[in-house]
Amino acid sequence: MSEYKLAKEAFVSGQTGGTVLRINAVCTTALTTYALWIVLAPQIGNRANTTSLRVPIAEFAILVVPLLLALTILSAHPFKLNLALTFLIIFFRHRADASSPPALSPVVRARAFSPKPSDPPPTRPETRLFLKPFVTVYRAHMMIMTVICILAVDFAVFPREFAKAETWGTSVEHSSEYGIHWNFFFTLGLVPIFGTVFDRLSRGVDHSWMGFIITLVHQLLLDQTDLQYWALTAERNTFLTQNREGIVSLPGYLAIYLLGTATGLYVLPPDPYFFDRLQALRPNRKGPPVTPEKKKEREARMQKAWKHKPGKLASVLGSYAILWWMLYGVMMLCGWSVSRRLANMAYVVWVAAFNASFLFGYLLVSMWSSATLLSDSDSSTSPNAVPIPSTSAPAIFDAINRNSLVVFLVANLLTGLVNVSMQSMYASDLLALVVLLLYCGACVGAAWALRKKRLRI
Repeated sequence: MSEYKLAKEAFVSGQTGGTVLRINAVCTTALTTYALWIVLAPQIGNRANTTSLRVPIAEFAILVVPLLLALTILSAHPFKLNLALTFLIIFFRHRADASSPPALSPVVRARAFSPKPSDPPPTRPETRLFLKPFVTVYRAHMMIMTVICILAVDFAVFPREFAKAETWGTSVEHSSEYGIHWNFFFTLGLVPIFGTVFDRLSRGVDHSWMGFIITLVHQLLLDQTDLQYWALTAERNTFLTQNREGIVSLPGYLAIYLLGTATGLYVLPPDPYFFDRLQALRPNRKGPPVTPEKKKEREARMQKAWKHKPGKLASVLGSYAILWWMLYGVMMLCGWSVSRRLANMAYVVWVAAFNASFLFGYLLVSMWSSATLLSDSDSSTSPNAVPIPSTSAPAIFDAINRNSLVVFLVANLLTGLVNVSMQSMYASDLLALVVLLLYCGACVGAAWALRKKRLRI
């Protein structure tokens, strides 16, 4: 067993990561499965409160299984896999169009779709402020990818280039050791605290600029001092040196946290500049009394601020994605290297570029969904037709987001159980896929079982 342990450590260690293009191509599978779910959702339904397993099983097959295949046996063919999924999207979409009945007349449509006295009142705009289905799907898909990688890395079916990069390089898995005592949960706990401190010390400074300045200063310290050398080579004879990676990488993860917070302030509200508009509309107590005309104008502008503007958000996210990738390209041309271990500036920029790009992609798919539903509503004769994709996310993804930490802990526990039960490194590809399918099903099943609760750990 000791020989196997040494062989296993060598199997999962010393990796340098893969190319950004390949990683992006594999992760694009998540986008195409989202689009496929949108096309099939009206047939599947989206009832999270049902006792039937039809919905979670169907969604698991559409949203999780292709991603598992993309990260394992089909990892060498991401473009072919996405092309096949695209053909399925076109086929089922064309099939839905062909089966659509002729359009209703305006009078009949008004009667069919008018609200009934028994219908619940419409949701107020304020309660929908943070209900962005495409954000739910993005978060859940990233969690699913993390869950898959936690166990898949122990099998030979998982490409070594997707395994965690020890010091330099990009990879799909970002979880690793941060020292003898330190682990990523310490980083997750400390980053919001430091984020709050920096926010209070620099009121009025945009979080994007704050994050960029922190990662820039961090990089200067790594380059111009012995900090980088110490973090990578110092002998582990004190508490600091024993946890040097976790300590040195903390500013980089703080920068990522602040950049993510800034992105959230653009993505979650109805308008990317929603809070700026509210600030501008706030009445000046020291100014002259507000006339009825001014008050009416302010209320009209307030109502306009609450109107959702996905097109404007798409332009903002698209612009950020281009800027981050341009900066990343310049850094690569200048000979910089990505280091997850140090969370250096190249790593921060790559994470920011990846997140902005895929949020942009999920938003485009969501906008396509809304356009599809508008098209369908013009030809639908069914008064019971429910626009599932535009108003909600997949039921299993809602469940995962409600208890994401529980899902993560279950994944780690099951990974340990699998590794003490079998020599995963020597498992055949078929056996590995069966184990990974059961493992992913158990993780999603745990989220589904807890979907009506939100556990706090």
